[in-house]
Amino acid sequence: MRVDHCEVELAGDQEIIDPLKMAGVPVVYKPHPGEIGGAYLSDVGCALFHGRLEDAVAEFDVFVSLTSTALMEASLAGKISVQIYDAAFCCERFDELGYAHVIDEKQISRLTEAVRSLNAFDNSEIVERSNAASVSERFRQGLCSMEKVL
Repeated sequence: MRVDHCEVELAGDQEIIDPLKMAGVPVVYKPHPGEIGGAYLSDVGCALFHGRLEDAVAEFDVFVSLTSTALMEASLAGKISVQIYDAAFCCERFDELGYAHVIDEKQISRLTEAVRSLNAFDNSEIVERSNAASVSERFRQGLCSMEKVL
């Protein structure tokens, strides 16, 4: 899984990263190009990916961000894109634009449950473009089942 920084404070990223790590989901943090060399990156608490966005899209299955256009890139490549929506950022809801799932920042636990429902992060299932739709559908179903609980 890739978490994109997207010009937010590290504390906000930890709200995404920490619950996923506690759930056993491997998390890789891709710094925004403007963050390269930032001293705080040593405090992220997960692996860092310093490659190009194209390489990240090829390597990872699920992409999470607040406002990054990386979500569109990942979605176009058949990967799962999730926007953590926070009205404080005055940005569009990407689900209305048709290219990302959206989870309200106050319901971040939905992300962990939906990702855990995939069972794709334990290397037992390699996600290829040919079955990306089925993985995306399972993710959507995981989100829908969480809505019923909430």
